[in-house]
Amino acid sequence: AATQWVKERVGNRGLWGLVNNAGVFPPLAYVEWMKPEDYMAAFQVNLFGMVQVTLSMLPLVKKARGRIVNVSSALGRISFCAGFYSCSKYGVEAFSDVLSDYHIGTHRSDLESWSSIYSNCKRLYKTYSAADLSPVTDCLEHALTSTYPRTRYSAGWDARFIFIPLSYLPTSLADYILTRSRRKPAQAV
Repeated sequence: AATQWVKERVGNRGLWGLVNNAGVFPPLAYVEWMKPEDYMAAFQVNLFGMVQVTLSMLPLVKKARGRIVNVSSALGRISFCAGFYSCSKYGVEAFSDVLSDYHIGTHRSDLESWSSIYSNCKRLYKTYSAADLSPVTDCLEHALTSTYPRTRYSAGWDARFIFIPLSYLPTSLADYILTRSRRKPAQAV
């Protein structure tokens, strides 16, 4: 239905830009607390929904020699919490790489979807997130309008200077850095 609506509006010109920004960030929990349905729900929106929209709009984007911008997350490069969310965002990164291999203008941004985050996580975001969305919108604008867009964008200082660099470290070192402030279980007696 959405593809038909877009076709009616763009006609033979095709679609210059497609921004895949939908996503869910289910509650943070340990892996063993989650059900398979929790994983499927995150994958359905964060990955499969994006793939479905992209594949249905792809002929229009190719016709206009346009661009696709897939909004991902730093947790698609390094995982330290929200396993099912990270798994789905790794899938976004992989799908974006596959599209790039076919010379389609694909760009990724490390962003989060505010409107779909559960209320218990919103408190964390208010504590650790910036109120200014211009770094995010600037990345999207540059990816869509620049003559020479980048393959990947990082909108926040935390992604640019902490999470992305951590993804290049050996896993044991990155795990140590990310988990050293976590609560440790009580020692066995």
